[in-house]
Amino acid sequence: MNELLPFLKDSVCWYVVFYDRHKQKLFRAERDYEYYLRLLKKFKRIYQVHLFAFCLLPMNIQLILQPRHADQLSPFLQNVNECYQLFFNARYEPVEDLELYQNKNVFIDNDQGLLDRIKYVECSSMGNLISTALGSYPWSSCFHRIDSETQILDKTPFPETFLKRSQSLSPQREDHENRQYRSIK
Repeated sequence: MNELLPFLKDSVCWYVVFYDRHKQKLFRAERDYEYYLRLLKKFKRIYQVHLFAFCLLPMNIQLILQPRHADQLSPFLQNVNECYQLFFNARYEPVEDLELYQNKNVFIDNDQGLLDRIKYVECSSMGNLISTALGSYPWSSCFHRIDSETQILDKTPFPETFLKRSQSLSPQREDHENRQYRSIK
């Protein structure tokens, strides 16, 4: 079933989206985004949750997560969001308190589904016209894959495996690469 992503055999990934119940912006300043990322990093260690992709947009938060134990996902999300809500409400004293609610919770149990969802999440800033180039939006996991100083994302086995498998499935591509290599010699 899961040749490409063997870590999905015993566990599943989740695509989770949060909005504010009152439709207000979740992030108003750079400091807000940074604080949310620090919370993710802190609580993913405590609850043993893997973070494979994220996009923090002004109006929503998108995460792709894999808990080591199924019962750890809910307390992880609850702690991250409650801490952020307290921070936000104390900082801005909004007319209506920030109240994050889970709008979407999608179960991902196959290779292609996970790869497609990661692409979707990492391209969300472009789809929302916030950024014009992939990897340029600092609050997306795509940016953090390129600039790995933050070390917030968990390493997944699929990049190397995916490349090996896609090359082995395409003998024409392999022939093309060999021809290019020979022409360079």
